Amino acid sequence: MGCQPNLLTLFVEPSRVTRRAGEVIEVSVSVVRRTSMDGVMIYASMPQHPKKLNFKPINLVPTQTQATLRLRLDERVQLPPRVAVEIFAKSSRDGLPVSAVTTLTLLAP
Repeated sequence: MGCQPNLLTLFVEPSRVTRRAGEVIEVSVSVVRRTSMDGVMIYASMPQHPKKLNFKPINLVPTQTQATLRLRLDERVQLPPRVAVEIFAKSSRDGLPVSAVTTLTLLAP
């Protein structure tokens, strides 16, 4: 029995950011594809506070590996000192879904 590595890996840099309500947070995202696949959509989610995060998903063409994800927290947001934002990458290969996920940590000033 063998083990196959993930077909898609997602990285975010920096992985920890100091947040300020109303400011735009910019992080660099990059993907590693270990096989050919369709374009990759990158998006964010803050499960505990879904309405507090504004962002525009990114669509990477099959040859693109890097982009900048811009996130904005609602100005009235009241969050704990440390919050996890999940960053997702979704694609498909031969009609089957391929995905990856990583975490961006937002810290209070």
